[in-house]
Amino acid sequence: MASLLDLLRRSQEPPTHMAVVVDVPGPTFRQLKYPQYKGKRPPTPPGLHQQLACVLALVDAAGIPILAVPGVEADDVLGSLAARAARGGFDVMLVSPDKDMYQLLQPRVRILRSISGSWAPYSCEDFAAEYGLQPGQERLWVDVKALAGDPADNIPGVKSIGQKTALQLVQQLGSVDSILQSCQAQQQPEQLQQVKLRKQQLQILASAEGAAAATFAKQLVTIVTDLKHPPVWQPWSNFELRVPPDGGELAVQRAVNMKLTWTAARLRDLFQQWAKQDSQQAAMAQHW
Repeated sequence: MASLLDLLRRSQEPPTHMAVVVDVPGPTFRQLKYPQYKGKRPPTPPGLHQQLACVLALVDAAGIPILAVPGVEADDVLGSLAARAARGGFDVMLVSPDKDMYQLLQPRVRILRSISGSWAPYSCEDFAAEYGLQPGQERLWVDVKALAGDPADNIPGVKSIGQKTALQLVQQLGSVDSILQSCQAQQQPEQLQQVKLRKQQLQILASAEGAAAATFAKQLVTIVTDLKHPPVWQPWSNFELRVPPDGGELAVQRAVNMKLTWTAARLRDLFQQWAKQDSQQAAMAQHW
């Protein structure tokens, strides 16, 4: 909750709209396609569930929408909402430590990361500098993950292809389809020769099994950006940050009941700050 309050009180690029997105218990379309998806993750500690429930209770009382869509992951909801907002002219900040979010980067979509106790935006230009891809090629992060797999999600990728080799292949040849076609061609293009694949790696990528593994992994690692579910398509006014109708008393009281004295004080200060901003904006509107 402390991190969320810090975000809400940012003096640099303060948010005007916000949503908190969470997973819904139950299988997603990825698990239906691949039952082993995320199968090696340890169970979530019970205490963490309780902490999350407390945070969500405070978020709800503060009037911030909580989005949860059955059958998909929170990442898909984030991706679809971010894409819709960017098309609508918003500058979007995604708050997540997950590198899967890199595929969602675009000129109007950045990632806000916590580094050494402070928030730092991560942009298309930052991604290009870190991974040797050009701005506009952020979606190719999907192809890197498809080739290398994702141990955290138990996605195997292509046998014998690690992230370093996968990145080199994508840098030289682009998408998985282009890479597979180049490996299967009798006359290998010069870009493929630059990667210096081992014979075994080339054989695997040229095989039907290797192609199937890469193609299937790409389906799993691709974040959906065109969900049509109602929570994603609410009016933007529902996401505006504003003082709740009760002045924020419910949120403050819940924090007090949870014995979160510091949080209660920060919430009270936040609502007072929002009320002051609302009054200033109303006064300016009357003036004009």
